[in-house]
Amino acid sequence: MAISLFEGARRIGRRILISLGVGVLLMPQLAYANPLCEGAAGMYAEELIQLLKDDNSPDKNVTEVERITASLKTWLKANQRIGKTAGFTQRVFVCNLPGLNAFVSTKNEPVRVNLGTVDLLGVDEDVIGALLGHEYSHLSLNHFAKTIAADNAVRVWANRAYGNVLQKTWNSREAAKTAVTIYKSEMSAFSIQQELEADDYGIKLLGKADYKPAAFLKLASIGMALYGENITKAFPSHPGFLERQVKGEDRVTDESFDQIAAKYSSSGDLGPMATLINNWMSLLPNSGNARYYKAILLRQSKNPKATETMEDAMLPMRRPDLSKRVGETNSAWLWLCTQLYREGYVTESAWCGESQLRHDERLWAKFQSRTFQERMWVGYRNDGNSGDGTLFLGFIRKPDGTKLITNSVTTAQSYGITEDAYTPLWRPIRFKACEGRKEKPCPRDSVEQPMAVVTSERDPFQDIRASCKPPNCRIGY
Repeated sequence: MAISLFEGARRIGRRILISLGVGVLLMPQLAYANPLCEGAAGMYAEELIQLLKDDNSPDKNVTEVERITASLKTWLKANQRIGKTAGFTQRVFVCNLPGLNAFVSTKNEPVRVNLGTVDLLGVDEDVIGALLGHEYSHLSLNHFAKTIAADNAVRVWANRAYGNVLQKTWNSREAAKTAVTIYKSEMSAFSIQQELEADDYGIKLLGKADYKPAAFLKLASIGMALYGENITKAFPSHPGFLERQVKGEDRVTDESFDQIAAKYSSSGDLGPMATLINNWMSLLPNSGNARYYKAILLRQSKNPKATETMEDAMLPMRRPDLSKRVGETNSAWLWLCTQLYREGYVTESAWCGESQLRHDERLWAKFQSRTFQERMWVGYRNDGNSGDGTLFLGFIRKPDGTKLITNSVTTAQSYGITEDAYTPLWRPIRFKACEGRKEKPCPRDSVEQPMAVVTSERDPFQDIRASCKPPNCRIGY
């Protein structure tokens, strides 16, 4: 079946090739088409649809043209949905090439897709969305710039290896062979890692765009059927399709549950949502998304565990990690940072707000109005005196009696305050050690979690830190 599809693509491709050649001559804006397609002819999807519509040649295969046109329109529709989810939209450029392939470099260029891919995927919008999601992920993750940086670093490394081998052996051929081996090996491993990252992020985009997350696995199956798992021999910079399926399964499962949970949450169906979360966490006990919805469920029932659960959901160590739309993530951080303040964890709230909300003036204003009322100024200090993983905070009273939390020495000095106080980041303060419970016992190998370094003799928590043994006590300000 695949052979006939590609044959169809080649047949229509020959006709399009001729038309595109004329198009390049008549339309100067298409003069850069060949470089975009690495030497092959090509044009934007919208223009290709119009070209096929206007084609009045006597040998025109109407069925074939309608099939390609329908697929192109599906690509444009999926591109809008994925682009809206990603936060930016690229154009789709079709290259007159066979095979399953799409690629993109920077946001200044369109997403390029082979005509053979357009023909092969037909009107399966979910699978098309999976392929576009992967390409958009490369842009979202800034992979092109990271590749340039890695290439420069690896070249330096390879050149040093060349010099070392040459100095020891005086064999320039052996030295060059060593340098080339190091360069190819390191860049291949780097590229493979980027592809897996784009797979993971692409499945997130796919799910958030309300496509079927499992379409990613279907796309990988199509690639496997066409090329087999030995694609790594032909393309050492890409992981095999079987590996991509295995690595992507957890994210696909996570996003599939997430889609259902989002519907339950918006409709207020808390009973089914609770059952779903239990099933979800039995399959993926470390899912950040599962904990996110569990926290929402606990908030609805005013359970005090909601704060800890939401905090847990936001930790980057979660696998799969949290993947929500920007608005949802911002709302979660606003709630968490505010809730820490309301529960008496002022230091933690200060750090939480500064690190997660300061980037958005609207969010920061809401946070301040609900908590410190402009009585806080926090930033980062990296002078080597505050210890690893610590945030420097000075607690002062302004002349009018109001309290100001700051880590600005200049701000403190302007009020005549010179004393320093050092406090760790919010997580170690709130949970110094594992709080063992029946349903969540402490790890056997590490009951006490390491604290951040405290360097000030005036640390107000010094005695408490030394004697606090959760769950009998918690450290707060």
